[in-house]
Amino acid sequence: MVKDIMPRIKKNMFERLNKVRVKVTKVSFFNEKKFPDGAIVHVAGIFNFDKIYRNKKGELIGFGSIEDHTGSIEVFIMSDTFNQANRFFKDNKLVIIEANFHKTAYFIDLLLKKIVPLDSADKIIPC
Repeated sequence: MVKDIMPRIKKNMFERLNKVRVKVTKVSFFNEKKFPDGAIVHVAGIFNFDKIYRNKKGELIGFGSIEDHTGSIEVFIMSDTFNQANRFFKDNKLVIIEANFHKTAYFIDLLLKKIVPLDSADKIIPC
């Protein structure tokens, strides 16, 4: 699936992603390195939205994934960040996310805290 998304990234977008990459974590590192549960991580890639649900309080929550050239990882979107992420649901956009790393015995995922377009990377990661 990752190979399918790379042709959709324009050359200049990919170059910008590579410039930012030194400040973010590659998706493949989540399996290779040991991150403590709850660690704050930054990931750059294409955000793909999957599903919307309502929690017991009636608030909207969702699931998506972020993909880079090394792989993809699930992203859980809580109600407090749902509205912030909502504008990225329609198109597969190149973004940078700030998230909490979450690992159990069975899966690894990220809990979204912030999401911004790649052009606004300095709002999450100071240069």
